[in-house]
Amino acid sequence: PHLEKSEPESWQERERNLAELVAAASETEEILSSVSSRAAASGEEFEQIDALSLFLERIALVTNAEMKSTKDGQVSLMTLHSAKGLEFDRVVIIGVEETLIPHSRHGEPEGIEEERRLLYVGVTRARRELVMSHASWRRRFDHREPRLPSSFFTQLEGTSIVFEQGDSREGSHRGWEQDSFGHIPDDSFQEEDDGIHPGSWIRHEILGRGVVLSAQGHGASKRISVRFEQGGEKQLVVAYAPVTPISPPDDEWNSS
Repeated sequence: PHLEKSEPESWQERERNLAELVAAASETEEILSSVSSRAAASGEEFEQIDALSLFLERIALVTNAEMKSTKDGQVSLMTLHSAKGLEFDRVVIIGVEETLIPHSRHGEPEGIEEERRLLYVGVTRARRELVMSHASWRRRFDHREPRLPSSFFTQLEGTSIVFEQGDSREGSHRGWEQDSFGHIPDDSFQEEDDGIHPGSWIRHEILGRGVVLSAQGHGASKRISVRFEQGGEKQLVVAYAPVTPISPPDDEWNSS
């Protein structure tokens, strides 16, 4: 409430920054705890490190890195808000998933439209190549939460879009180190019926069972509208969504 009153134009971004600060502090404590536990288990000596000192040192390193001028081969980290007016040959936007982009606080149509414009700012910063990613799971406080790709993915159009899928196994913390990404060819969904069409039933790894209401496009860009038993109606991109065609359940409910 204080930020909203004192800085009406930027309070949401400031609030997110504060949340990241708290998360970074918590991560520092977890790192120290993990190192201490491994040392105790192996019988090695562990020199106690003050958590606050380590946290401030990490923050100082990040701050110094951000203050340096951008040169070839360097990566610039910034928010979508601060990217306005800038351009880069290659842009990577992470966290393009529900509750982040669009943010969970922006549930009203006006808020969703503002989030769409913000993502557009990030997308149009790329001169040559754009990469957008989303996580299947994220750690929040002391537990892990499943994540869904952003609904904005369903609005992407164009023949130059390539969908890639990584290691989605639950609990795989080292998947990013493996060469597990592969191109999903556009014609991989064209050679045979994928079983996903209006009226068919599918099972989603997170949302459960649902009936397909409509389907548009084909191949990796195929989009479907699904009404789930528990999650309501959702828009999904087949290449991203972990869905599997299933037989209509015996207790099929009225989806009309």
